[in-house]
Amino acid sequence: DRTHHVPGKVEGGSAVIDDNPNMVDIHYHSLKGAKVYNIMETTDADNLGDPTKYYTANPAFFLNGKGGTITPKSPDKVTWWRIYAENSNGKGEWSDPFGGIKLA
Repeated sequence: DRTHHVPGKVEGGSAVIDDNPNMVDIHYHSLKGAKVYNIMETTDADNLGDPTKYYTANPAFFLNGKGGTITPKSPDKVTWWRIYAENSNGKGEWSDPFGGIKLA
């Protein structure tokens, strides 16, 4: 039973500009056993692989395995996102960075 394991790596991250010009729609693949998908973002293009350069997105998480609409902190800067899934057994592996979107 996979629910007794930490979730794996979130795959398939993508981002597109929403119909609302101040928002971005992100999507990713669901993972068995994941209870929450934590969303982190960065504008630090030189350090996309460094989790310490990311901050909590708005919203900070989704309870679904497909994604949703988020509001970047700095719409005038190119922004990337990473996601990790979590359940009662712990945090899964970070997704690869995705996005590279500038809204303003």
